Amino acid sequence: MSSSRLLILVIALSLLLAVAANAADVDLQAKINQINRINAEKRVNWQAGESPIASMPMDDFVAMLGVDFSLPDAEEVDTWYPEATRDLPAHYDWRDVDGDNFVTPVRYQGRCGSCVAFGCVAAVEAGIRIREDDPTLDVDLSEQHAFNCTFFSGCDMGSNASYVLSTIRSQGVVDEECFPYMSGGTGFDYDCGDTCADAASRLFKIDDYSNVWMGTPAIKQALMDFGPLPATYSVYEDFKYYVHGVYEHTWGSYLGGHQILIVGWDDTDEAWIVKNSWSESFGEDGYFRIKWSDCGINSGVTKITIGDHAYTPGSYPGGDCDALATHFYDTCGLGYEDNSESLSRQGFVDLCNADGVPQCVFTCSDQHEACNELAGCTGFCSNQWCEMDFAYLYDTCGLSIELEEGNPLSKEDAVAICQDIGYNSSAMKCILECIPQTDSCNDLSNCIESECPMCAFPVVDFSADVTYAEWAPLTVTFTRTVTAPSNCDPTHAFWDFGDGEVSYSDEDTVAHTYETAGSFTVEFRVTNAAGPGYEIKADYITIDNAPVDDDTVDDDTVDDDTVDDDTVDDDTVDDDTVDDDTVDDDTTDDDVADDDTIDDDITDDDITDDDVTDDDITDDDVTDDDIADDDTTDDDTVIDDDDDDDDDDGCGN
Repeated sequence: MSSSRLLILVIALSLLLAVAANAADVDLQAKINQINRINAEKRVNWQAGESPIASMPMDDFVAMLGVDFSLPDAEEVDTWYPEATRDLPAHYDWRDVDGDNFVTPVRYQGRCGSCVAFGCVAAVEAGIRIREDDPTLDVDLSEQHAFNCTFFSGCDMGSNASYVLSTIRSQGVVDEECFPYMSGGTGFDYDCGDTCADAASRLFKIDDYSNVWMGTPAIKQALMDFGPLPATYSVYEDFKYYVHGVYEHTWGSYLGGHQILIVGWDDTDEAWIVKNSWSESFGEDGYFRIKWSDCGINSGVTKITIGDHAYTPGSYPGGDCDALATHFYDTCGLGYEDNSESLSRQGFVDLCNADGVPQCVFTCSDQHEACNELAGCTGFCSNQWCEMDFAYLYDTCGLSIELEEGNPLSKEDAVAICQDIGYNSSAMKCILECIPQTDSCNDLSNCIESECPMCAFPVVDFSADVTYAEWAPLTVTFTRTVTAPSNCDPTHAFWDFGDGEVSYSDEDTVAHTYETAGSFTVEFRVTNAAGPGYEIKADYITIDNAPVDDDTVDDDTVDDDTVDDDTVDDDTVDDDTVDDDTVDDDTTDDDVADDDTIDDDITDDDITDDDVTDDDITDDDVTDDDIADDDTTDDDTVIDDDDDDDDDDGCGN
């Protein structure tokens, strides 16, 4: 649903949603602005900005940081040293090795401290592709299996690479279809045995793993020799707001340890290229760059020896489609969507029998009899979180989200708003978290009522004192109008002027100068604890492109001004290739004084001339000494008829 649709909904329905404000994240825009100001002062090359991770409540963000630095290694781990140093390239990236990408897609760990499993499994997946020399090989191993089969691991406690990799070496890890990832949607841990029936034949084992020591050069060499490397680093508060650039810690307190995957380096930036597990919406399409050694990233690097064990993922396990439909549709009153289309029960069965339902849906059904847990689990794994949760709230429990007293919001509108703003709204977060945390519909109702007090979204609009000009620069004064309840925590404004410039001014008027021509879309957003209110006006400010110029002094390509140095010109003083000005030295000219090849000026020494004084071969001037002449005084070889000559007799004979 578009932002304009959302605004219409808010205005038409006077939407009131519950709020559970998180004080650490209410001032999102101001915090981003503060970090960027500090970064500019410290001259570091990265930017903070808005993203789903930046908007995530701080407790959910910290829950994803699952490296326990206090946990000792599972065993004594060997340390790898390069046998000899060698020349290494200035840039290397396993995503682009002669045009081939050996790194598997970015995943999303969700609200669980399972990052260690994601970092280690991603390294194994890339290692298999590299071993097979096949960047297109479909390799997808089970993070859920690697995590839940590891001793000392759990969503609330995390783990470390030694425990996870030693488990993969000794027990192996199955493919994703055999044990789909569910913890990100439920926050629950699962039993190691909750795999598919033929799991034993689908296990993949590594040969070994080692720590990498001796700093940046050794890490580079291990990266080239063994493939992408799991690594750990310390996360500080400013990293939550990272969107682009080479990260260096500049602000904020320590939050926890995180496991990632180093896939390359760049000497110019003195940085590692890193794959994260926070979805492609984070950072640089799911990746980030970080300075060598920053936040301890060089001290927790591991290399994996893949070995020659066969990768045998097995087939799609499937399940009983009619039993699955009974659980979803009949018992829980949930539904299912395919390509944004709600399916009937029979439509769901038909899709399931055609192997169109992800294996995780079967697994969620097997693992979660309770309808609220089923909704959370399936919603996460099939990317239908809003649809599943509100189907449970509205259809299973017969509840609704209250508007102004006695005016409930329809399920369709609740889902649409959830899809638009999700966890960016503290109110929506409160509702979505009440669903899996309560055991009955009555408990859910009490949770929403007691934990989520009512609050309205802001309703916003803006105008400009001028929207069109022929020439840049143009200074525009924007005036805003905002309607928001006073009891819903502070509101925070954000302007995007469409030319790459933004403002966080909370004033009712804000001035902005456009320096170039073009059409500019302007966005104004105000966010309170309930969520954001938007107004977007496409091509709102228009400044015509500047035409070809004929000013007096110019250097554009085509011009007719008096003084110019462009390619083609007819000004008075010029040195271009073709010209007819008074003083010139170009190839062809008819000016008064010149020394070009062909000329008819008064004084010249060119080959052919008719000036008064000359010494060229053929001439008719008064005084000459050339071979053929008819002037008055001559001594040329050819008989002449001038008055004074020495080749006649003075009588004409």
